[in-house]
Amino acid sequence: MGIKKCSVCNMRCIGRIFRFPKDSATKNMRLEALNMSRSDITESSYICENHFRSQDILKLAGKHHLRVDAVPSLHINQPGSSEAYEGALTSNNVTTSS
Repeated sequence: MGIKKCSVCNMRCIGRIFRFPKDSATKNMRLEALNMSRSDITESSYICENHFRSQDILKLAGKHHLRVDAVPSLHINQPGSSEAYEGALTSNNVTTSS
């Protein structure tokens, strides 16, 4: 199994990651928020936690899940390079590592 990367920021996922939902309505909602299309993702595509508000992430029975109505809204306008993206996250007090 390869290294999992976020489909939004194209960075290696070191925190929590979430698959795109199978439910078409919810998947379409998230894709629209990200300005992406179905052709941009695969069955093994992920979104990292950095794109969701903390209240969108629920801890149930020891596992983290996204609220059904959660829409990625943070850091979705990705810069031209991962270094610039890391700089944006650092300025927002989000820790990353390569």
